[in-house]
Amino acid sequence: LDRTLEDYKRMGQGIDWQDKLFRNAAIHMHNLSMTGGTKQTKYAVSLSMADQKGVILNSGYEKYQGRISLTQQLNKNAKVTVNASYMGDKTYGQTSSSALTTSNAYASYLMYRTWAYRPVITNVNSEEELFDDYFDGNNSSTMNPILSSKNEDKVTRKQTFISNAKLDYNLHKNLRLSISGGYSRFLTEATEFNNSKTYKGYQTLTNSKGVNGSVLNTNRTDWMNENMLTYKKDWKNGRHKLNAVAGFTMQGSSQRRFGYSSMQIPNESLGISGIDDGLPDSMTALLTENYLMSWLGRINYSFRSRYMFTVSFRADGSSKFSPDNRWGYFPSGAFAWRLGEEKFMRRLRFIDDAKLRISYGVTGNNRIGDYSVHPSLTLSDYYSFNNGQPADAIVTSSLGNQDLIWESTEQADAGLDLRLFKNRISLTVDWYQKKTRDLLLNANLPYSSGYRSVYKNIGKVRNRGLEISLSTVNVKTRRFEWSSDFNISFNRSRVLALPEGEENYLSKISFTG
Repeated sequence: LDRTLEDYKRMGQGIDWQDKLFRNAAIHMHNLSMTGGTKQTKYAVSLSMADQKGVILNSGYEKYQGRISLTQQLNKNAKVTVNASYMGDKTYGQTSSSALTTSNAYASYLMYRTWAYRPVITNVNSEEELFDDYFDGNNSSTMNPILSSKNEDKVTRKQTFISNAKLDYNLHKNLRLSISGGYSRFLTEATEFNNSKTYKGYQTLTNSKGVNGSVLNTNRTDWMNENMLTYKKDWKNGRHKLNAVAGFTMQGSSQRRFGYSSMQIPNESLGISGIDDGLPDSMTALLTENYLMSWLGRINYSFRSRYMFTVSFRADGSSKFSPDNRWGYFPSGAFAWRLGEEKFMRRLRFIDDAKLRISYGVTGNNRIGDYSVHPSLTLSDYYSFNNGQPADAIVTSSLGNQDLIWESTEQADAGLDLRLFKNRISLTVDWYQKKTRDLLLNANLPYSSGYRSVYKNIGKVRNRGLEISLSTVNVKTRRFEWSSDFNISFNRSRVLALPEGEENYLSKISFTG
């Protein structure tokens, strides 16, 4: 270009594009609530509205919400509680931390594009032009970030309905039945339209879609039911205390997702309503559901509030596993001993309280896909043996595994709590060991199988550690107090086993283009 530093100095002051991208954003919120009732009936109603403009141009958030709560005492033994809420919100605009493309991802972030745009203009109209003077037809990082942000039409609308109800019934002075249920529904509509003045809508060698748009609708429904029987009793003037709980729960979740997108839209002035005139780009369709059923029980017993025992057991059945492996069984137990209440400890006047705790338990994990135990099929184009013409074919895209079982984690804990010198010193020490076995992970397969991986129960992992916390009150007077807190933890994680004798488990790390 044959320019020197003096040439740029004569062009005048540069442009701070970041300053033009950001703005002072106002927020306003309005809330209205009403409560009341009688001795048998209590209610609460609230309404709220919020409008928050984003600090980035053409971005913001709007929310409308309503809630209602009702408690009704049916008689001396029965009470019903109902809660319901509805919220509708709208999020629009671009964020600074989302990549607009998978290739050259770092260069597609909004702030990168803003900083990459030339701060020194070469003509007086550069602020209103989409590209600078030396745009080569493909260098999208030189696109005017302000005009691009103003023209991006990205909106997400959500509707959320959450409700629950509970019935408490005293069957006996020591026995209570609780039945509760909940229903939630989440609707999401995400639309995006990129015209010819946006980063994703301007056609270049690396972006052949041109003006494009998309719509994605998601409908998720969750429901649950819990039935609990609670028994409480104490005797011998409270020296013995017993609390027992037995229950049965069910819950389910279903999701539907449908979407479509188009490109090369001829009339961009119609916005999102004109995507039906473009060329079909991609389609999305998803139907999925899962269910969980559980039986559970727990017994708490204490003697003189000095010796405390807890035993619990639960059985969980998940639809994600095959019928033969659907159920997992998870016991646990704990014991606490308040040493400070013993006679031999009371003689030590500097000890205010001391408690020893030990526990052991097993928990389960079923976090896999709803249909991971089954092989998945994909419709694809394959060449046939008849004149070499392509024909539709259904092929297996992943292997299933009917032998999958619950992943389980067993953990043992031991702890000591001490309070000394009239509560001036508090010390807590905890030791734990956690082993996770039958991990639900993708295991590597030989490439000769035609697949890279398959879900399996693989390996074993151990975590072991020690945690210490110390709090002291160093000085305490009427006008001055000085306290200190210190904590330190040690943790060691070790992989104890991998599948099929593997010595390591490698993961691919992706780099930007």
